[in-house]
Amino acid sequence: MKKLLIEEKNISYVIAGKGPVLLFLHGFAESHLIWEQQIRYFSANGYTVIAPDLPGFGASDVWPEISIPVYAEVVQQILLHENAVPCSVFGHSMGGYIALSIAAQYPSLVSALGIIHSHPFADSSERIEARHKSVSFIRQYGLSPYLKQLYPSFFPTGYPLEHPDVLAKLIHPSQGFDADGVCAALLAMAKREDTSDVLRNFSGSVLFILGQDDTLVPANEQMLSQTTMPVHATVCLLDGVGHMSMFEAPEQLHHFLDTFIRTL
Repeated sequence: MKKLLIEEKNISYVIAGKGPVLLFLHGFAESHLIWEQQIRYFSANGYTVIAPDLPGFGASDVWPEISIPVYAEVVQQILLHENAVPCSVFGHSMGGYIALSIAAQYPSLVSALGIIHSHPFADSSERIEARHKSVSFIRQYGLSPYLKQLYPSFFPTGYPLEHPDVLAKLIHPSQGFDADGVCAALLAMAKREDTSDVLRNFSGSVLFILGQDDTLVPANEQMLSQTTMPVHATVCLLDGVGHMSMFEAPEQLHHFLDTFIRTL
């Protein structure tokens, strides 16, 4: 991994391959490791792949009181440092919020968007309250108990018991996470603004990946409404898949990403 010093904080990222740039942004309580298959495949097939550990996750330093726009600014500095623009930006869950923020703040840097199990909508009051309760829980009981009850919710009922190896791929890297970084991310998501106008005004192609059994970003009327916002949209609804298609249906996700990227 490479490291970039930004405001006296180390930000780690993977960069591999050569060619048009694909940026992959992980979600909340994850790291660049969720993209292992995509990093290997696309870097070996004519693309430059960049996958950072966002501040507070993986090997990157904690950035106290961070916001979604500041996450986007950090990623933008990686892109500029590597002279890796313009690029196609793919974001999973919280990474999708950051991808949209990059497109809002630095539109000339983004040629295409991939919104993977994510959406542009601000948190509801109930969701904001839940995030603050999570912060209180972490501060009282620690990070490990919180993550142990969080990760199973990423998957359909029964999946974690049937696939303990998959759950371990999330739990093992998380042992190095900092509670302050996780809390900062929860609060950043709670205070983010609606970015639907980013999708409406984006002139490039947008890929939407949704899981039919995703309880965190359900394929309901509201979430599906985002797919009508861009001028150029590709929508993939994965049957029997929850919030983590890169683990639950890697071949399907890989196919849809590959097909989309080849049309750009």
